[in-house]
Amino acid sequence: MIISKDKMSSCLVALVITLLVSTATAAQYVAEGYFVADDETVQAYIRSIPGTATPAAKRTQALAELNKDIVYYLTEVNTIMSSLATYGINIEIRLKKLDILVRNLC
Repeated sequence: MIISKDKMSSCLVALVITLLVSTATAAQYVAEGYFVADDETVQAYIRSIPGTATPAAKRTQALAELNKDIVYYLTEVNTIMSSLATYGINIEIRLKKLDILVRNLC
């Protein structure tokens, strides 16, 4: 697709105007995520836990580790998203709920 110079200039002008308007009307956006993991994922976490704890204790620890990993990834994504603050866009992603499926996805 070839864009003429006139169209390209108008696109850039519209982009600059949009950025200026966005900067003037800064807002805080929060997105809450609903995360789902299948049982195979939890089993992989359970296998990585050393020791001879009961299966229930290992499952509890595995779910805690999975939750920590999700929070870590969200923290990294939020760090990247914070770079948009210079343009007046403040987005934060939070963990609302984590469910474990009874069956595997694959």
